[in-house]
Amino acid sequence: KLGFLKPTTIQEKAIPEILRGHDVIGKASTGSGKTLAFGIPLVENWIEDQHRKDTAKGEAQAVAEEKESKVATALILSPTRELAHQLTNHLTALCKGLADAPFIVTVTGGMAIQKQQRQLERADIIVGTPGRMWEVMTSMLKPLKVKALVVDEADRLLTEGHFKEADDIIG
Repeated sequence: KLGFLKPTTIQEKAIPEILRGHDVIGKASTGSGKTLAFGIPLVENWIEDQHRKDTAKGEAQAVAEEKESKVATALILSPTRELAHQLTNHLTALCKGLADAPFIVTVTGGMAIQKQQRQLERADIIVGTPGRMWEVMTSMLKPLKVKALVVDEADRLLTEGHFKEADDIIG
């Protein structure tokens, strides 16, 4: 539906490695499909986790347990608010048409911290800028737990003065 007929080079190389659980550092030019190179495996992992939960126990019990110890599928750090929203839009488009889609939360400035904290409690995939993520995380009662970390445009993120917050978040 999105008009992609075959994987791009970065997708061909990254997706299988990510699905196997390996760390990946990828470099490719703008417009080469980097977002889907990490987005497809993240959504695939989320779908597999949901299937595993549904087959392991009753849905009501799974929902009750999820509220107690929510672990998000991924945290995606982005150097700018604009890029964070662009990533969210791409991931949302990728999930369009799924019977059950992950709850994708964008954490950037411009929204009340309390609202973002409530959203993080239910989030499956989190996209945020380091400064705002750190601000929201440090004022939460429970620690944020994620299975995967994506640092999008890492070279740019680390040179634009976000090193301290990114380092704190990763730690």
